[in-house]
Amino acid sequence: MKICDIENMLAVLKDQPKVLSRKELERLEVIRTIFKQQEEMYLNRVHTVKDRIVSIHQPQIRPMVRGKATADVEFGPKLSLSVVDGFLYLDHLRWDAYNESLDLIPQVNKYRRRFGCFPKVVIADGIYGTRDNRKYLKEHGIRFSGKKLGRPPKELDMVAREMERLRVLEQGERNEVEGKIGTAKTRYGLGKLMTKTEVTSENWVAMAIFSMNMATALRRLLLSLFYWVKSVVKLSFSNYKPAVVSLVSK
Repeated sequence: MKICDIENMLAVLKDQPKVLSRKELERLEVIRTIFKQQEEMYLNRVHTVKDRIVSIHQPQIRPMVRGKATADVEFGPKLSLSVVDGFLYLDHLRWDAYNESLDLIPQVNKYRRRFGCFPKVVIADGIYGTRDNRKYLKEHGIRFSGKKLGRPPKELDMVAREMERLRVLEQGERNEVEGKIGTAKTRYGLGKLMTKTEVTSENWVAMAIFSMNMATALRRLLLSLFYWVKSVVKLSFSNYKPAVVSLVSK
């Protein structure tokens, strides 16, 4: 059955509002959009189109070219995450492909709303080091831990070498974010979302991050409790004075 046949049937049955359910109408609208996208690619002899739909049941999913070794294209929401004191924060979630550098300034502003001040340093990937982002961070007294723009100098003075050493160390701390993402994918279900709708998928992601933070808080609580018990036991043994017993044999 062609899409025009469906349109003709709906034109005939337009006086019957319950001929299709709400879910069926939404599915039909998705099919219309897919048809228009496929027709546009065919007529223009291209293989891409803006906001391309690849699933009738999940129209919110977009193909994202990542260029990784395991998979060139990934499907699913795109997250902007930040780590503060070992806790993971979900700053942004989108279903379409976009440049992550646009999220830096909103993330810094969200940090200020959460903690009441700007961060001292931002440790991020090189893609975030745009001129606009660097200018914004400099205006608010925030240091960006990344390579400087432009051609590197041939010789480095003592201050430049120290700053480069500090940058390398801080970039090592950025691996904590990559580790959190890997843990979320392997242990908390972010590697394979089992939900279908856009809302339930976003709730799944939020609950996974919430569970990770709860596990982190629980580990810290148990660790602090362990050290408290250890200190109490050590103090009790230090104050314990055993009775002196003399044994004499004749």
